[in-house]
Amino acid sequence: FAAITPANAMKMNVIQPVRGRFDFVDADALYAFAQQNGLEFRGHPLVWHTQAANWLEEEGVDRDTTLAIMYEHMDGLMGHFPDLPYWDVVNEAIERNSEGVWTFRDTFWHRMIGDDLIDLAFQHARALDPDAKLLYNDYNIEQLGHPKADKVFEMISDMKARGIPIDAVGFQSHYYVEPNGNTNPGVPNIQAIRDNMARYAAIGVDVHITECDFRIGRPLDPTKEELQKSFFAGLLQACIDAPNCSHFTVWGLSDVDSWVPSTFPDYDYAHLFDAQFVAKPAYAALTTVLAQYNPDGTPIGSGGGATSTGGTPSTGGAPSTAGAPSTGGGSRDDGGCSVGPRSNTLWPA
Repeated sequence: FAAITPANAMKMNVIQPVRGRFDFVDADALYAFAQQNGLEFRGHPLVWHTQAANWLEEEGVDRDTTLAIMYEHMDGLMGHFPDLPYWDVVNEAIERNSEGVWTFRDTFWHRMIGDDLIDLAFQHARALDPDAKLLYNDYNIEQLGHPKADKVFEMISDMKARGIPIDAVGFQSHYYVEPNGNTNPGVPNIQAIRDNMARYAAIGVDVHITECDFRIGRPLDPTKEELQKSFFAGLLQACIDAPNCSHFTVWGLSDVDSWVPSTFPDYDYAHLFDAQFVAKPAYAALTTVLAQYNPDGTPIGSGGGATSTGGTPSTGGAPSTAGAPSTGGGSRDDGGCSVGPRSNTLWPA
């Protein structure tokens, strides 16, 4: 592992529980751990509708005030961590409305600020840090041909054309097999993901796999475990093969503190290690893929092999992991940015 994403420690309800009063304790601890171990540290997220602060709707009485709150939050967070290489600027801002049209998600941020919410957030982030790579992050946007994926690509293409400073897109990559073994739509078409990566490359946008996991509908059986193994290996290989895919982050390390059971009660077993921290076949599959490459990302036997100095190789690289949880998980139909503790947690209280 070469990087850490704070799963919850930078979310608004944790880091700014009272307007203007920032609590960096958890985020600082994760950042210190990353620094001590030579790990890249990612900023996640700046603007998100879920896990927003309780005071937000009381304070944000109009567009100008809400916009000021958004900028204040970004100023405080990015100002405290001034040199991070990557920021997930806006998270999960597209949804299908009641008429079946994929458009801006109906959130407090969007209702108060309007359609230029995303543009303004990215422009402000660029003003705060001219060097950081800025990402839009979402789920169900990995496969070319999926209507949400196509909508997000259209949005990002338009942002690029208008000069909005966006550098990369985050494919969350939460997938699953149903309890009865059904694989449609939960098991992705890896070629469709490759094709989607390619069209982003064509417009000069990088791709990061940002929150990868594969939940299994109970009961666990060897067939489902094989699907999980193939998913992780296939997606990592797709990222390595794509010249514009540089990061592969798993969303949580083990089943002991998984966000999945609290959000999807019929599912579990989504991660690379089980609840006893034993590596699964999916972990072995990732190591098999990575074993084909030198530390600098070149294929073994190609003449490469220079020692890496940290981060991830330019052609794919080692997986990274989301940081330890600090709050409970969310509840949505798809995706999942929160990491929630299990009822049978092994962590001390």
